Amino acid sequence: MMAHAAIELNSGWTAINASKITDPGTTISQPSYPLDGWLAARVPGTVLTTLIENGVYRDPYFGLNSQQIPDISKAGVPFYTYWFAATVDVPAIDAGQQVWLHFRGINYTAEVFFNGQQLTASPVSGMFLRHAFNITPWVNAGGTENRVAVLVTPPDPAGTPGGNGGVDSSDNIALNVTQRYTIGWDWVLPIPDRNTGIWDRVGLEVTGAVTIANPHVVTTIGDGSASVTITAELSNASPEAQTCDVSCSIDGQTVSTTITLDADASAQIVTIGTITIDQPRLWWPNGYGAQPLYEVALAVTIGGVVSDTASLQAGLRELGVNTLKMKSGTTSRQFLVNGQPIYLRGGNWIGSDAMLRLSRKRYDDEVRMLAMSNLNFLRVWGGGIAERPEFYEACDRHGMLVMQDFWMSSEYTLGYPDTYPPFFLACAEDTIKLLRNHASLLFWCGGNESTPPDPIPAQLQQWIEGTSGPVLDGTRIYVTESTDIAGSNQTIDGPYGILEPPDFYGGPGNGILMDTPFNPELGSVGTPVQASVLRMMPANDANDFPTVKPFNDDWTLHCYIGYQASDGVNQVTLYGTPSTLEQFTFYAQLANYIQYRALIEGYTEQMWTEATGFAIWKVQNPWPGLRGSLYDWYLDPNAALYGARCAAEPVHVQLDLSTYEVMVVNTSPSTLSALAWNASIIDVDGNTTSAGSGTVASAPPMSVTSTGAKVTMPSGLDVWFVHLTLSGDGVDSANLYWLYPSGGDYTGLAALPATQIDVQGSAIVDPDRYRIEVTAKNTAASIAFFLRLQVREADGVTRILPAFYSDNFFSLLASAQRTITIDFARSDVKQQGDPQVWIEGWGLGSMQVPVAFARWEASGAVGRI
Repeated sequence: MMAHAAIELNSGWTAINASKITDPGTTISQPSYPLDGWLAARVPGTVLTTLIENGVYRDPYFGLNSQQIPDISKAGVPFYTYWFAATVDVPAIDAGQQVWLHFRGINYTAEVFFNGQQLTASPVSGMFLRHAFNITPWVNAGGTENRVAVLVTPPDPAGTPGGNGGVDSSDNIALNVTQRYTIGWDWVLPIPDRNTGIWDRVGLEVTGAVTIANPHVVTTIGDGSASVTITAELSNASPEAQTCDVSCSIDGQTVSTTITLDADASAQIVTIGTITIDQPRLWWPNGYGAQPLYEVALAVTIGGVVSDTASLQAGLRELGVNTLKMKSGTTSRQFLVNGQPIYLRGGNWIGSDAMLRLSRKRYDDEVRMLAMSNLNFLRVWGGGIAERPEFYEACDRHGMLVMQDFWMSSEYTLGYPDTYPPFFLACAEDTIKLLRNHASLLFWCGGNESTPPDPIPAQLQQWIEGTSGPVLDGTRIYVTESTDIAGSNQTIDGPYGILEPPDFYGGPGNGILMDTPFNPELGSVGTPVQASVLRMMPANDANDFPTVKPFNDDWTLHCYIGYQASDGVNQVTLYGTPSTLEQFTFYAQLANYIQYRALIEGYTEQMWTEATGFAIWKVQNPWPGLRGSLYDWYLDPNAALYGARCAAEPVHVQLDLSTYEVMVVNTSPSTLSALAWNASIIDVDGNTTSAGSGTVASAPPMSVTSTGAKVTMPSGLDVWFVHLTLSGDGVDSANLYWLYPSGGDYTGLAALPATQIDVQGSAIVDPDRYRIEVTAKNTAASIAFFLRLQVREADGVTRILPAFYSDNFFSLLASAQRTITIDFARSDVKQQGDPQVWIEGWGLGSMQVPVAFARWEASGAVGRI
């Protein structure tokens, strides 16, 4: 947690290449020093972002522009070594007050100056270390100008791009504790400056003599109550001993203690007390309950005068771990929240932006998008960053459990110098303190597919799992590496490409994915929709879409891997040979939906018998990449998200595509009774034949129940649909599969009659958001297949992003209707005039949906626009 800075320094910064300045930092940081010729700089941000925003280089995310930007491996470290400077006002301060300058993240090495004074006796390093400087002796308070100047040097060595994360040699970027995928990976381009800069928040804080930092909130859940114990670190910046009262308030209750700190005392851990909350509102993961958050307020006073305060939001919950024995004989960890086993269905989170243009809103939009897919777990991958508190705040709000890797990867296994482990541990210690209070943080992991060098693992385990001695967490487990989440020395992850849908089902010996009870990385393609492809590259390259290798330079640079399965079957051309980009991306959405639904259904079918969870590789991209995501860089979901949403619904009826057995999956915490299931086979003309029905007397919580029935596939049809329904006890689940006979394909879908639908919409506009309801009814005798809604600006062309659809890429049986809700922020609407809603689908083309708009008046009444 950044120490409650009263003033954020996120504007007015300038930057210049260090080679252009010969003056020392003590001179540059004088308020009178001229900054003529300096570039307007983004802080928080990076050198490269500043250069792009000043027009020095073009957007590296578009087309082949990145190839025109010098990479540090050839340009050299000085090329991206920059001065950053800002002139700031400091409020008037009283006698005895202290002024602090806080940096929450600098990458990589920095020398910091303020008003002619060097604050760093020697340069500070480390991407994941916070820095605080007491600048009181040199402050010009009361509005007089003050100057901050920071010389930032890139990671050195910066490494050489190549392969999966660069070259395993002595010049590897892994010799620094920094973000590793900036060297490039098989799903992202290299970041030329390695994200050098003041990349996280900067702020000023005015306090009294005693400051409070790194509060730690630990919850124990009892029978009808929760005990919350609070500790914090107190420091005394004055040359005299101070006696102070430190208090903490939660849910209307306050505990406090009195302590005397020696002169110039720093970082003394103080136990403030324990608060018991009766009938607490417990925090639950997505799909298991609500996510209430309690406000926690801390204060330290001296003689009744407030010296410092801190605040945070805490979710009351308790974590646990069991060991389960799988049918195959191996064992796996089972994670619990509040005593409830949680089947972890999630994905790998790589980062919000490869160039670290981070924002609270985008974090919330992305995490909400993933929660909407019914996932409950994210792994923050070890080649990226220790994610920011704003990310964890979003996960707290939306119920996404998180696995946080430390900064280690098997691609960088090499001999580390003796100085590396202590420095790595200093960064890890600060990171644990920064993130440990978040309810969403489930466990810590040593690194990606590798264990950190000794003595790092033992110290991390002591800090995280310890019960005595120096314990920084004490509420979670430490996993040695990502391929050992199960705790059974598993060494398998992947595969990473397209698969035949039946291969996801069946368990060991049948499906190919069940060789490990917790797979931390397995994934697919996830090509974006047409508009996004056209936004990331020139139209001539986009329209040169690939169905087989070789791919053109733009598709290759954006890391496209294709839809060719290992058996040679192309999951896109199964629908026919696309002749336009529109057709290609539409077929790709059909493949995306099937792939991600099958992946989740197949793994969930093995819940507790052969698997305790999985993490899709990946669920999002930090740039406009073409490999693996449920939504694209522009925050437009592709059909994969809705295939995932279908498969991961809390109570779900599904078809095992390896056996055609009808299964009922209950991942809710409730026992369900008397569930009625039904299966139908439908041909392209809408003719329907019963394929079975029955009742499941009881579906226990967190269970998979076979109906004992298999769907017999018809003969004589080129393609058909299997429609499953499940109802009763408050359940309403439906699932539609489109299938073809062995050796066939989906080209028979061309015989579907033209789609005929009636669509109407209504919208409420409140001060912050649009909320639209669209009702679509199928007026034909055949299926209205694979319909997609989209909101656009008033011009009818430009997409409004992000928008949150309760469902999409959906189908309607004959005479059926569906109401879809769409929700988006008014701040994301850029044009004047009402937004538009459009619908498209198989055999439909594209048509506008008539929408009646209403708005909230100041009185609270709803009036027509």
